[in-house]
Amino acid sequence: MDSYPVILLLSTKIPPSVCRRQTSPVHTSHFQTYLTLFHRISSEPKQFWLIKGIWVTQSNAQYPFLVNKEDALRAKGVQAVQKMCQIARLLNAATLYVQPGRINPRGPWLPHPENTDPATVERLVSSLRGIASAAESEGVCLVLEGHVVSPLPTPEKV
Repeated sequence: MDSYPVILLLSTKIPPSVCRRQTSPVHTSHFQTYLTLFHRISSEPKQFWLIKGIWVTQSNAQYPFLVNKEDALRAKGVQAVQKMCQIARLLNAATLYVQPGRINPRGPWLPHPENTDPATVERLVSSLRGIASAAESEGVCLVLEGHVVSPLPTPEKV
């Protein structure tokens, strides 16, 4: 199984011993860790966080783009988000943030004329269908990212 970094938005400060890399010392912090962290606490991960006074307000993961033109990479992205639905439920996360991805090979935050093409949007919709069923079965609320350089550039598109 592929391993992708997990990003959690937490409602309290995290001690560095809990995560590999703390990216912000402020009270609401993001940090990255790997799915292996959850294997160490897999018996009751929700209890692990709650005992430490941490409430996961948003979970997220880095994964292959859901709009990728390559079917195999797009499928890996869908599988990663489906797995993240399970993890979000185990952590009792309020939401799971879903990033559609972009087409520009120079970077995800750079515009590209194909970002909003009907074919790109259709790949996104197809990916989201597979993810939505996993989220529903896990009881997880999905939050879909929209941005001017994404396949969902306006509130109407989202």
